[in-house]
Amino acid sequence: FDEMLRLLQMAVADWGLAYLTSPDIGTIVSHSSLGDEPPPSDLDTMEALVTEVSPTLADVIEDGRRRIIDPPPADDPALRRMMEQLAVTTLLAVPLQGAAEASGLLLLGRSGRPFLTSEILLVDDFTGRMSAALQSRLVFERHRNTAMTLQRSLLPAALPEIPGVEIAARYWPASEAFEVGGDFYDVIPIDSNRWGVIVGDVSGKGISASAMTGVARHTARAAARHGIDPVDVLRWIHDAFHEQVQMTEVFCTAAFGLLERTDNGFDFRFTVGGHPLPIHIAAAGARFVGTPGTVLGLVDNVTFTETRVHLEAGDWLIIYTDGVTDVPAATAVTEEELLEIVVDFCRTDCHEAL
Repeated sequence: FDEMLRLLQMAVADWGLAYLTSPDIGTIVSHSSLGDEPPPSDLDTMEALVTEVSPTLADVIEDGRRRIIDPPPADDPALRRMMEQLAVTTLLAVPLQGAAEASGLLLLGRSGRPFLTSEILLVDDFTGRMSAALQSRLVFERHRNTAMTLQRSLLPAALPEIPGVEIAARYWPASEAFEVGGDFYDVIPIDSNRWGVIVGDVSGKGISASAMTGVARHTARAAARHGIDPVDVLRWIHDAFHEQVQMTEVFCTAAFGLLERTDNGFDFRFTVGGHPLPIHIAAAGARFVGTPGTVLGLVDNVTFTETRVHLEAGDWLIIYTDGVTDVPAATAVTEEELLEIVVDFCRTDCHEAL
């Protein structure tokens, strides 16, 4: 946006300013001039100048018609003061239209001679291209905002505090495409000594994946609060997905467990459904724990195995999705390398991360 303004200003004007406001991107103000001087102080409040103080500029935005301003109208002292500060004798004001709900304009100033017809036609063509670029930007930002809002709604706003346990979760999108992903997690208080823990991954991206991610997470919460065992929690999720698979073709992997307080620490009773195995880090070293089970929702008959891990002071249990290891072959992470990475992390950076 800044570069486009600079190129146009260098071609036809001594000074240029672009202003655009939209619910999706907020307010953008760009400035360019032949010299190095900053814009005058009036332009620090450009939004007020355009939409409230200057009726001339507000009219350009409202009716969508460009105007040559030479000299400024007598009833627009704010615009007259701005032109005097900039030492420009002629202003060309052209509306910028990125979308129906976006409003803005392009101002080009010149000293000494008026704009030629050929120059005005060039500005018209250029602002049309700028408007098309703004339209693409607005569509992208709207898509991004929608995706991020949906993603936040699928993850817990906060994790519960568990006396005696440090707990943390991190979610890193794999790309800047801003598609809603299917990875999710939750920690579910059951009573004063038990908490349900789930990490899962719904196949695909977009609206279908987000809808089924909500199904998986809320099914797990409902099942856990009914007090049923980890194996049955995954069966609940499997049944919910299996009923929808013909319509959505979406399946799920998950690891669900019950964290239970004991006299000498915590037990974690868990089961895995087609998900990467958790990593247990203890004084004796790091190891993968659990037994791979069946992917949820994909086939009729599923098999799950419950595993119990005892956690003592200083132990770590890391549950993750395949986004950690499912990378291009050139940078693929083996199981041995993953163990080395998490052990090194827990020895050096873990407390800062929490």
